[in-house]
Amino acid sequence: MDVEEEAAQPAQLEVAEYVDIDKGETDPTVVVDYVDEIYTYLRDLESKFRPKSGYMRKQRDINHGMRTILVDWLVEVAEEYKLNTHTLFIAVGYIDRFLSEMSVQRGKLQLVGVTSMLLASKYEEIYPPAVDEFVYITDNTYSREQVSAGRERIGLQCRITHSCARA
Repeated sequence: MDVEEEAAQPAQLEVAEYVDIDKGETDPTVVVDYVDEIYTYLRDLESKFRPKSGYMRKQRDINHGMRTILVDWLVEVAEEYKLNTHTLFIAVGYIDRFLSEMSVQRGKLQLVGVTSMLLASKYEEIYPPAVDEFVYITDNTYSREQVSAGRERIGLQCRITHSCARA
């Protein structure tokens, strides 16, 4: 097996040794009995939905440097709107998952980024910025309709199943 084939194989996650902080817990709402099953399920989801290795190689019009610039810009957007750090992490995950499935043109990369941030903020934030705020932050490069269409496309492509509270 060569290096590329080995990299394409999903890493097998082993159950790590851990200190059982719930030992002796009697509160039934803590669901101590299901901790191992919950973590196994979450590890399975993580391996199922992670971006494909080497996904940037199939991108014809963008490169790692452009992705880096996009993520730096999203950090500034998150700071501007005082978004939770986890919102940024989720958005970057959506971007990577989308780029591993779809080839993106250079002119649409910021749209992918801002749409991913919109989806992540709807999931993570108590008061997410409105679509118009994300249109504004792109200096009106994209319309409200483009961001909304991008939201649907990224949501479907990344198989995002959580519900979004605001349009």
